[in-house]
Amino acid sequence: MIPYSKIITIHEESITDSENTIGILINEYEGALRPDSFIYIYKATTHMYIFFNTMVEMIDYYFYGNDKAKRAYVKEATFDDMYGKILDEKFTDLLEWTS
Repeated sequence: MIPYSKIITIHEESITDSENTIGILINEYEGALRPDSFIYIYKATTHMYIFFNTMVEMIDYYFYGNDKAKRAYVKEATFDDMYGKILDEKFTDLLEWTS
């Protein structure tokens, strides 16, 4: 368990002709030299966030349909419960990643 962890959105862009949003989230936590960062897609039609470790994984998944890209799904309500609050764990440890 780490003493302090908090997630913050640092950038968001709406995708033209789509109800989807792409963004960058950081996870600040005590003792880190720099925060962890995650790329995400928010799908307004399903109220679901899809998180990726890298920009390449997000591009492969979203633009090229690569279902092998490592990702984690989080319902909007679950994400809202975590956002801006002090977490007992690193954000990545709270996610269930596909392989």
